[in-house]
Amino acid sequence: MKKKKMMHVLHYVVLILIPILWALFAKNDERMYGSLIDWTSQHTAIPEIYRQTFYETHDLIPEFIPQLGAGTNGFNYSYYGLLSPIFLPSYFLPMVPMESYVIVTSLICVMVSAILMYRWVLGRYGNRNIAFLCGILFILASPMLFHTHKHIMFINYFPFLMLAFMGLDQLVDSGKKRLLILSVLLMILTSYFYSVAGIFVLSIYFVFRKIECGELKTQWFSYIIAIAAACMLSAFITFPSLASILSGRGDVEGSSAASIHDATGLADLLIPDFAYFELLYSNYSMGLTIFALILLVFYLLYQKKSFRFLSATVLVVITFPVFQWALNGTLYIREKSLIPFLPLVLLFIAEFFAHWNGELQQKENQKKMQTAAGAGVVCGIILIFVQIIGWDAQAGLVIKTSVIRCIQIVLAIVADICLTIVALIVGQRTRKPQMLAGILILAELITCISLNGQELFVKKSFYNQIHSDEKAVLADVAAKEAEESGLYYRSADLTAGRYGTNVYYNEYFLQTSMYSSMYNKWYQHLLLDELHTSNPSNNRITLTSVENYLFQTFMGARYVIDKGELAGGYEEVEREGNYVLGKNENAFPLGYASSSLMKKEEYDSLTHWDKQCALLQYIILPAGEGVSERNEADSLMKQMGIEEITIPKLPLATDLLPDEMTGEEREWYIISADKRQKITVDMNLTDKILFLHLRVRETENDAVSIICNGAENRLNNKYSTYPNLNENFYYVITGENLEINLGDKEYEFLVEAAYTMPLDAVQAWTMDYDEFKIKRMDSNEIAGSINVTKDGYFTLNIPYDTGFTAYVDGKEQEIEIVNSAFMGFELSAGEHEIKFIYHAPLYRAGVATSLAGVALCAVMIVIKKKKGGYL
Repeated sequence: MKKKKMMHVLHYVVLILIPILWALFAKNDERMYGSLIDWTSQHTAIPEIYRQTFYETHDLIPEFIPQLGAGTNGFNYSYYGLLSPIFLPSYFLPMVPMESYVIVTSLICVMVSAILMYRWVLGRYGNRNIAFLCGILFILASPMLFHTHKHIMFINYFPFLMLAFMGLDQLVDSGKKRLLILSVLLMILTSYFYSVAGIFVLSIYFVFRKIECGELKTQWFSYIIAIAAACMLSAFITFPSLASILSGRGDVEGSSAASIHDATGLADLLIPDFAYFELLYSNYSMGLTIFALILLVFYLLYQKKSFRFLSATVLVVITFPVFQWALNGTLYIREKSLIPFLPLVLLFIAEFFAHWNGELQQKENQKKMQTAAGAGVVCGIILIFVQIIGWDAQAGLVIKTSVIRCIQIVLAIVADICLTIVALIVGQRTRKPQMLAGILILAELITCISLNGQELFVKKSFYNQIHSDEKAVLADVAAKEAEESGLYYRSADLTAGRYGTNVYYNEYFLQTSMYSSMYNKWYQHLLLDELHTSNPSNNRITLTSVENYLFQTFMGARYVIDKGELAGGYEEVEREGNYVLGKNENAFPLGYASSSLMKKEEYDSLTHWDKQCALLQYIILPAGEGVSERNEADSLMKQMGIEEITIPKLPLATDLLPDEMTGEEREWYIISADKRQKITVDMNLTDKILFLHLRVRETENDAVSIICNGAENRLNNKYSTYPNLNENFYYVITGENLEINLGDKEYEFLVEAAYTMPLDAVQAWTMDYDEFKIKRMDSNEIAGSINVTKDGYFTLNIPYDTGFTAYVDGKEQEIEIVNSAFMGFELSAGEHEIKFIYHAPLYRAGVATSLAGVALCAVMIVIKKKKGGYL
């Protein structure tokens, strides 16, 4: 007995040590155990937003967050951990940096999940060695360790999913629902996105268990009511989150936002995919080896109905893309939604080894295994072909990777197939499964190490720059000035780039930047499709604090943090280390009223340069309303003294290339650099604003980036997961000269146009407005007063959201879309008290549904107690 306990303890210790040793191996003194991409900008930053918001407002569920995205629905970030049982304990640990907390809890999630996998398999088969094997294979599956430092929400729900499997076994075996209800509830709160696939997996397992028991028609009501109870209890999170997702769907007229997602047609959904990326060799799938595919085919031919059903179901799901599309919320076809199927596939491995010396040695089953192995070989060949060969509309079949990479892919897959088949043959002849188990572990370990080796970890020095204590000090200075004045203004961290968009400084540091999978479509359209602000990101959903004086003035960014010297238009307030806090006295207030108006239809006809000028001179009316004051014959750019100029020729190689827009040959800059370079163009831009338009062509590089005077634009590959389609680089910049920074890549770009404008023209041509003095701003209310001198329109430059209700002098006022993306309405002259109340769409309906879920659980408990049992 003691020996058995010691073996269990030893197995637990190994399952705990593997993630710890992995993390120690992956990190070093120079880098953190976290990815440069997303982990830095989302998975550590967003939980910190919720934690800091709670400390300042004592609100566990902030419906509105004014500090990011120019003011955003709090549920736009809920995907990343709002009320997650993983992150809530961090609220009691304010002294623990969020990045440290995320690292530790991510590793703990994998450890606990592996131990629960061990307990689940042990409960089914009573064999600790098989359970230990499944626990090891679970940890070494490619996504598990990889996403402890990449996309943590891809795997941090697994402890509760594994508990749900055990709870479902309890339901089938004894009729008890409580563990199933609780675990599904916690899974939803941890990751409502992956809970959809999780519940689908549980439903498949429930049918499997009922077939296994020979009682397919029983307990359906109990299962459905348990899942329904968990879904109802979590509705206070899922309902408003769903509303947030849907509010970002649908295109604004003229938008390119649809390019974020796949153009998914019927053929894309129903044509089978036999490469099985969903199962094999990927950090974004189940990440298993060829043996898993062989077993799925084998059990499709097996005599047990339950495993035939399970195999057929899993094969159908991973073969037809429609399931990936549905489980990804109909957003796109991505295999990441099938990661929750990992425990079901490992169940086949447990079943296989449990009957190794029994029915699997029968000749009939050995022939079936040979057939399955043959199918695995065929699928492996298809996988090699798909990984190496691509299709181009013009060139036809093309090699889509380097020769070295092709050789690596072929050798890896062929080695896995050969070793697995040899191990199967030797194991069947010797009737000893140890060799096969060892090969499985070795193959997964090699795959895991290889795929994790592709990670780009964030350097500690870079992470500390993003979360600089010096910048935090300057943000506090800006907050103090705002607090002492009793007014609210925006601020901008111009050094943040695409990695610091979600950094939360303090209650008064209101930023225009944000990065989330959910966003305000009107605001995103304004920035990227109307104003064409610079985009330094590889996607179209990262909205950065751009180096654009006109935009920052319009958005009310009175304070900016920059590095080195301040750009033109800002006065220095204070320095801290390498950073400086600047102040823009011309910045608009967050809310204002004016009689300078422009029709939306007229605004839409302007060039994007003119649109940036128009927003400083007029309030843009709702579509189909009003009369403009502007003389349509006058160019806004001409009015403001904007002149077209010629950029001096850059010291780069040039060539005449055909221009697809004009049909003529034009002079393009062609460069292939092996090191970074900085080009300074003497232009005497003191006290001027430079408008610059570069047209860029995609090269073989994954991304092309050009930085001009600190403002960055980036174009990524059109075949990328999220193409940004940013082929036109627009800059609105200041400085003494033009400084262009290029990377060690290939470039093809054309100077399309350039203009300059006197800096003082901004103040000279800014519209006359009456300021809205905000007295209160929190997660539910924005209130203040205004004295309007002339009938006109009022605007609050916070993105339009149906969750807002406006009141003027105590009477409800209909909110319209003004300035193309923001909230406003007609307002008469005189003194007014204005209040905006915010309730996230469907939040109250979600709370009511959750209360109904509590009542349902109470009724079930009472009924069960009357019968002498427990829920």
